[in-house]
Amino acid sequence: MSIRPSIAALAVLLALTASFGAPVIAKSAKKSAEPTAEAALRAVPAWLVLGPVAEPLPAFHDAATGQVKVDDLLEAQRFATDRPMPREGQVEPWFAGAGAAWTRRETGGDGGVTLVPPDGAAAERPAGAWLAAYVDTATFRRARIEVVGSGPRAVWVDGRKVASGSGEKVEGTVDLEPGTHAVVLRSLTTSADGWRSGLRWGPAKDAAPFELSWSTAPAGRLGIERLLEFPGVDNLDIAADGTLAALTLERVRPGTDREESWVEVRSTADGRLVRTWRGSGSLTQVQWAPRGHVLTFVSSRDGKSGLWLVDLDAGTETALLEDVERFGSYRWSPKGDAVLYATAVEPPEDKSGVKRVESLLDRQAGFRTKSYLHLVTVPDGVRRRLTAGPESTSLLDVAPDGSRALFSRRVEDLSRPPYSVDELWEIDLATSKAMPLRTDAWMSDASYSPDGRKILVLGGPSMFGGAGNAAGEGVVPNDYDGQLYVWTPGTSDVVPLTRSFDPAVVSAVWSPADGKIYAVAVEADRQSLFRLDPEGGAPERIPVDGLEVIEEVEVARENGRAVVRGSGVWRPEAALALGPQVALYDASEGAFADVARGEVRPFAFEASTGVRVDGRVYLPVPFDASRKYPAIVYFYGGTAPVERDFGGRYPKEWWASLGYVVYVLQPSGATGYGQAFSARHVNAWGGDPIREIVEGTTKFLEAHPFVDPARVGAIGASYGGYTTMRLLAETDRFAAAVSHAGISTLSSYWGEGYWGYSYNGVAARDSFPWNRRDVYVDQSPLFLADRIKTPLLLTHGASDTNVPAGESAQLFVALRMLGAPVEYLSIEGQDHWILDHAKRVRWSKSIMAWFDRWLKAEPGWWDALYPPPGAGSEAKP
Repeated sequence: MSIRPSIAALAVLLALTASFGAPVIAKSAKKSAEPTAEAALRAVPAWLVLGPVAEPLPAFHDAATGQVKVDDLLEAQRFATDRPMPREGQVEPWFAGAGAAWTRRETGGDGGVTLVPPDGAAAERPAGAWLAAYVDTATFRRARIEVVGSGPRAVWVDGRKVASGSGEKVEGTVDLEPGTHAVVLRSLTTSADGWRSGLRWGPAKDAAPFELSWSTAPAGRLGIERLLEFPGVDNLDIAADGTLAALTLERVRPGTDREESWVEVRSTADGRLVRTWRGSGSLTQVQWAPRGHVLTFVSSRDGKSGLWLVDLDAGTETALLEDVERFGSYRWSPKGDAVLYATAVEPPEDKSGVKRVESLLDRQAGFRTKSYLHLVTVPDGVRRRLTAGPESTSLLDVAPDGSRALFSRRVEDLSRPPYSVDELWEIDLATSKAMPLRTDAWMSDASYSPDGRKILVLGGPSMFGGAGNAAGEGVVPNDYDGQLYVWTPGTSDVVPLTRSFDPAVVSAVWSPADGKIYAVAVEADRQSLFRLDPEGGAPERIPVDGLEVIEEVEVARENGRAVVRGSGVWRPEAALALGPQVALYDASEGAFADVARGEVRPFAFEASTGVRVDGRVYLPVPFDASRKYPAIVYFYGGTAPVERDFGGRYPKEWWASLGYVVYVLQPSGATGYGQAFSARHVNAWGGDPIREIVEGTTKFLEAHPFVDPARVGAIGASYGGYTTMRLLAETDRFAAAVSHAGISTLSSYWGEGYWGYSYNGVAARDSFPWNRRDVYVDQSPLFLADRIKTPLLLTHGASDTNVPAGESAQLFVALRMLGAPVEYLSIEGQDHWILDHAKRVRWSKSIMAWFDRWLKAEPGWWDALYPPPGAGSEAKP
């Protein structure tokens, strides 16, 4: 369900406003040091006011012993805590059906307003009021606040209490990170006379004077908490008749680290909510049965799972499976009479503490845990195991007549890249007899045609003897450039559907409704939806208004109506039904309705390497072309473009909201620009992408006079982290840089990372440490460390299994010994991606605090997060 801004509540209740800006790191105090002369306090100019309203104490509150005091009412939870902040005229529900409206009021010189209690307020029946306002700062500020009035009163900023008390002076110190923050003041009285309530602010002791912008309108800059805490669509499916869609939404509750998910069923005709499941534990893998309005989902608790069937028309809920241990994925038979599912089997416990590594794949944690397939009949629930053996089996599809299924097994093959192969098998579901169909190194997925006679295969250009290779004569293709093939099993009859199609396919579904293939493909920096004829011909792009990066498409079996989900630059996630287009979920109308948004402009150039390098520029929010701005250059440089999706792990929109111009470019080797372009990724470590980034940055600065060339930073992650390290050894163009999970030594990454050797089967095809010193040594940043002078922040998940954390650690050691400006943040318990919510928030802020320190000459944010040694204070959360 989208969050409606017209229904709001009070941020005074701790977590309420955490999504409206960066969390405030502050301490409460009854007394604080006297401000310097430059730090005179200034009044908040206006408030949104709710109340005063009666705040009666509970019966038997026992005032004599202080069991419940008037002060305790400050903490009383009156409203829900997950709705947006108020705006002028908004009405809040109150007791006995009454409502109270937020009204805007100007303040006096003390930053306060006079409040008059409702009739009958006295010591036995206290009165209370809320004041709300928004404060914006473009840079980190440490402020002192003084709460106007007397009696019990408290202030929350972004849901965190920063000052409270009932004495003559109530003061506090607040760290305001860059962004827009919600400030809420609550005060109480036991007097029948009016009282004053408000706030004054000024720079903290020894801080230089600064300005803050106050407003009573909730519109403001995008904050990292809001970006990470808004509900997103995790799963999407459409009923067979195309009339209903099921969405699984998930989020982190604002102001907490607690994740929650729920299911909504919506009409594809008008987006109307038909039914929802919420608050009933973990509900995942929602699917529609092949016929009717029967919905299935997995419910898990205490390590066991059940598969439930919900018949929306009959109004029944039944369990098809219960108490299944280590339940995996599942798929309906198209006939609706069975469900195939997977379970995991753990290896025997070995208490010796010594493991003989039997293969390269056996290095991976969990490799010895095997996945096997089962079948359960519907509706009687009779179960049968389908597969066993030494290799895991992965279900791919079930034949249209329900008689057969496709599955794959991955086995090691050190004779050729990527040093493992996928075996494609077909199993007879009546006899459990399995027959091998083919073995290939570059297969990603496979599914049946609507008549069950052919198979749609998704894989690299090298599949089927290179039938999909369009990179050029003698050119080794990039086998991460996804291609579609229609293959007749048992024959050499194969149609390479996308060989002359520049976009790289990431997923596809063959619709039984019209016999067409619907594919999602990377097209430059977008991810678009296409319709293909299985007999061949040019793919047809299907327009989807508002979505630039489509993440998922599902097609109704009976009439071909589709649902999609995706996002775009400054366009938060949405789920849509197509034909006609109907919004099923739209975050831009809920959690992001009040966010100030910026402009994104294209910027491309012709590189000296002979290619056209695509790119785009995010302008700061707000933007003034007469100013000079710092800039951040962001790139990957590996085998995929930086797409136009909203937010993500490297949220360009947030960076722009913090006052940066952001330049994103797509160097040689990215998919989505044709196979000739993506093939330039092969054996290109430290090559053309580095030169193109340097060239592109120079041309970007020449074309954008509002960017200060002395204040340009660079950032990349994984392959892009390597690119950042290598770039700094090549140029001093950048004033600061950030590398997350970067590779400093190609040989150690190749051998130590779980997938280093297999990834280099593409990125360094036929190149090894013993035959290509020019790659593994000469292009490794560690061996060029003495050239790196740019201030560099290294960040790495301490448990990274893809790029081991030692890749950042060893460059940190080298740069520290060389006296270069470097910092290293190790994120404990995190793998290649930083997924833990609290750690991800801190990590994201640390990156921008680093850029503020070096590109804005404002170290306050960084020093607040990581106080210098001997500063006498602890790092803030």
